[in-house]
This record gives sequence, C-alpha cells and structure tokens, in this order.
Amino acid sequence: MLGLMIVLSGAGILWGARVLSRQAQVGGTGGTPLWSTREVVLSVQGMECVGCVEDVRSELAAVPGVAKVDVSLEAGTAVVLVKAGSPTTPDDLIKAVNANPTHSASLRTTAPASPVAPAGTPAAR
Repeated sequence: MLGLMIVLSGAGILWGARVLSRQAQVGGTGGTPLWSTREVVLSVQGMECVGCVEDVRSELAAVPGVAKVDVSLEAGTAVVLVKAGSPTTPDDLIKAVNANPTHSASLRTTAPASPVAPAGTPAAR
C-alpha cells in the first residue's frame, strides 16, 4: 500500500517529494488558477536543441490568454494552458509557432480509432 503525504506550508505544497510553489499553483501568469484553464497540445517539428525549446516556449507564452507553456524536445510537443474565457484559439497558437521558419506546429489529436458504445446498448452486444 502506497501512502500519500500532503504538507501545507507558507512556501507551497509538498506532495510526496514534489514541491509546487504558489506560482505553479496559479499557473505562473497573472494569478490564473490552473483549474480555470483549457489545455491545447501541439506537435512541434524542427526542434533540435534546448534553444529551439526556449524559442517555442517564448513564442507561445507571448500569445494573449496563455497561462502556462510546457515544451518537450523529446516528445516534440508543446502543452499550452489557455485561460478560460480567452478568445485565443489553437490556430492562434499554431500561427505563433509557425511565424518562426525553423520549426512548425500542428494540433495534436488523439481520437480513438473507433467509437466505443456504452455497455448495454445494442452496438455493445
């Protein structure tokens, strides 16, 4: 059985061995709570180094309404949290990345190969 330890302190929250600062809890930009954001995942091509990762992160962070950006060189992705209610669209994020000719972005979709019918429906029998 795995135990879970949560310790609250003035500096942040200690959850197991991971510390989340107050800034991380609110998204890091403008005090936006992470639970009032929507997530957009982009595939990013052309990133070859840490400098490219920083370029993509900066380009996305400059888009109005962006609360947080995480870019992974290994996965070739950018996970962007956009403030709820912001008019920023995935196309706005893609345009920001594609403005730099050294890399390009597209919306990552992970739709299932075929829809799954709920249990008990005629299609599921």
